[in-house]
Amino acid sequence: MRVVPGVDEDAAELDALARQLRAELLELDVDGVERLTAEDLPALAKGVGTTMGALVVRLGITQGLRAVVNAVKRWAARSEKSVEITFGEDSLKVTGISSEQQERLIEIWLERQNIS
Repeated sequence: MRVVPGVDEDAAELDALARQLRAELLELDVDGVERLTAEDLPALAKGVGTTMGALVVRLGITQGLRAVVNAVKRWAARSEKSVEITFGEDSLKVTGISSEQQERLIEIWLERQNIS
């Protein structure tokens, strides 16, 4: 997942936001939450800023993708930021705006991941 940078945010601000989100996700029963580094990317994907604000979440046994998405949704609402979550080849952008439409999009995305 990746915290989507705002227009005026620099690398330090984006790093701080990613650290805040990481701390919150670590409160879940996940196996780990690490910052994504350039070494984690395939050779062709490397580029400047590619990993800024990016985290890799290893899902736990009892808490899965739904719990992570719900935690990201709460964090995005409090921070008024957006987070892009990628699971396999499928991505979802979670914004700080709480709406019925976003809730429905999240449910559809989770269903595509075979998450009940």
